[in-house]
Amino acid sequence: MTQNKEMLKCPCGSNLNYSECCGRAHRDQSMAKTALQLMKSRYSAYVLGKIDYIKQTTHPKKRKSYDFDQLKRWSKESEWCGLEILDAGSKDEKVTKDIVKFKAKFIQSQKMHEHVELSRFEKKKGLWYYLDGDVS
Repeated sequence: MTQNKEMLKCPCGSNLNYSECCGRAHRDQSMAKTALQLMKSRYSAYVLGKIDYIKQTTHPKKRKSYDFDQLKRWSKESEWCGLEILDAGSKDEKVTKDIVKFKAKFIQSQKMHEHVELSRFEKKKGLWYYLDGDVS
């Protein structure tokens, strides 16, 4: 018997059920109250192939620089192995610009990869958006 994905543990590593964690943001972007919450929900979106959410949470000025079809293929072709937060940024829900540094592990073509990124986020009209990031 397969479990409903809403009852599975959230891919972001919070130990909460998906429906109580990133699933809330996937249903309503305004549920991500900090850049960290948005970043974790974006990671979970990659794991679950929710590329529409990735597009929706990418800053509108930056969307045309992304190939969302390619991101969808990458998402589906990868076996996601975990997320580690290296710098959580601010916990103050009043800030409008923030950074989060993370390491995401995934297997692609039978090879383990680590994606380390310092991501920049901006809050506009009450919603957090991913601006860009530096990959190391």
